[in-house]
Amino acid sequence: MIVFENDNLFVINKPLGDVVHKGSGHDISLLEEFRSYYSNNNINFVNRIDKLTSGLVIGAKNIKTAREIAKEIQAGNIVKKYYILVNGKIEKDNFILENYLKKDEERVIVSDIEKEGYKKSITYFKKIKEYDKYTLLEAELKTGRTHQLRAQLNHLGNNIVGDTKYGKNEKEDIMYLFSYYLKIDLYNLEIKLEISDLFKLKFS
Repeated sequence: MIVFENDNLFVINKPLGDVVHKGSGHDISLLEEFRSYYSNNNINFVNRIDKLTSGLVIGAKNIKTAREIAKEIQAGNIVKKYYILVNGKIEKDNFILENYLKKDEERVIVSDIEKEGYKKSITYFKKIKEYDKYTLLEAELKTGRTHQLRAQLNHLGNNIVGDTKYGKNEKEDIMYLFSYYLKIDLYNLEIKLEISDLFKLKFS
């Protein structure tokens, strides 16, 4: 699970279904497991991905590093890329989704125009491959809003395969969203994972 480690931080490849932080309905989290593993209660995960998302998550071993990474994320200095399988076909090879998101009790609402209480959200997309019913995309987050990719793609009309919250009539056991690339210039760190076996199995 650990793909990189030094004295101050570590990066894991989070498995599908594991939760980073304990919440409603989840008694055990990766945060608790890694605090126990390192015998260190200062361990904190600095970026967060959903239970149904797999891939790279950054862990800080001390408060100073956690603050440094959080500051870099806030400044937009950390590059994060995802592989995403969406329903339907997308004509453009490269495109940008720029809109405004607001979180309510159930899900994230998307607006194409600026509104009070909505936060600007930007994602760069690149088409990797097209199938009969699906399109494989690479996404680079320029902002990091809750459910940003899921909400934006659903608003576009191409929801993520397996996304039962935003998609319609989804029956997949997994969601095809994989955080595969991470670059932190502050630490001269670059990590790139091979595409998840979950994606390969979909077309095997």
